[in-house]
Amino acid sequence: MLLFNKNLNNKNKNKNKNKNIGPMDITNEPWLYFKRDNIQSNPTSKYGKYILWYDVKYMNYMWNYAKQLFNDGLLEEIEYMKCTTSYAYPNNSYEFEGSIMLYCNLFNKNNDDTYDDKNIEIKKIGEKIIKLFKYTHKINLQFKINVRENMKTMIDSSSNTIVINNNLFKNYCKLCNGILVSEGECFWNKCNKCMYEECIAWENS
Repeated sequence: MLLFNKNLNNKNKNKNKNKNIGPMDITNEPWLYFKRDNIQSNPTSKYGKYILWYDVKYMNYMWNYAKQLFNDGLLEEIEYMKCTTSYAYPNNSYEFEGSIMLYCNLFNKNNDDTYDDKNIEIKKIGEKIIKLFKYTHKINLQFKINVRENMKTMIDSSSNTIVINNNLFKNYCKLCNGILVSEGECFWNKCNKCMYEECIAWENS
């Protein structure tokens, strides 16, 4: 397996060091990557990505857990992963959350032009990911489809989304354990009071 950062010039020197770095320890790059050694860099490849959202305080642990699942062969459908770091984007609205993205290429099996006939397989893999990650952070797991990503520039674009219901999700605020009422509260897995307090804390920081 290879963990890589796209702007590292001396990969051999930093290889072992970077394997122990958590995404929240990185401030100079927006993404951290982990991929199979034999993956082919194909600018025309069409990928789909499962997106797991987490509170930033869990990101280092969950990224290490994702790499363990990957190395143990439990994510055989996934070709590579990336996650957000502590890189400061201007006007960043996700300061309190990070994401881990799991990329798969269902087009390896045939030359379909769309994912329409693969919804069942996409949802099956998504349900497996929910169980493996014991994912309770969001009410659903999203799969962004028709993604074209250039492995050299790491630029991608998504055109559609498939939503996999999360049966492990509990309707309790992840911060205060209060009961969630509205759809918006359930989506963010936070009650309005905690979200308001986070906004105040962000404005005062």
